Amino acid sequence: MNNRKRLLLFLLSLPVLMTGPAFSGDFDGSNALTGTVDRLIEINRLRVIEGVDPDTVGLPEKFIIDFRENTLRGTPDSLVRRVVRIKRIEHIEDKLILLGADEGMAGTSSGLGWSLSIEKPSGRAVLSAAGSGIAYVAFGTCMPIRGGK
Repeated sequence: MNNRKRLLLFLLSLPVLMTGPAFSGDFDGSNALTGTVDRLIEINRLRVIEGVDPDTVGLPEKFIIDFRENTLRGTPDSLVRRVVRIKRIEHIEDKLILLGADEGMAGTSSGLGWSLSIEKPSGRAVLSAAGSGIAYVAFGTCMPIRGGK
């Protein structure tokens, strides 16, 4: 194959490469991540509630993970303006795991502990948070923000 054909093939495949799944190295903490919550479940002692709106429980539907500041916050267009500190970051096998604790929403006395597990090859994420008699499980996706902001 001559060089022109190789170059043309490379240029044609570039959009596919740019939109494909993230690579494990993208989740090493050198770039910030952006994420979305696709599904949220609330669990309490009496029942399981599907399809909970993340904004109603203080979880932004779209969020940014900033490794420089060790924070998780809503995107600028998010209704939720809270900033949550990441207490611990672990790399275990093919997962990036973030851990934290939070005082809960304003006006409540219930704090909670949380963990966010992100699969490095795919960016699929599961957030679990538990407080006094209540737990939340959120399913979503995280992707690196090129340039780290």
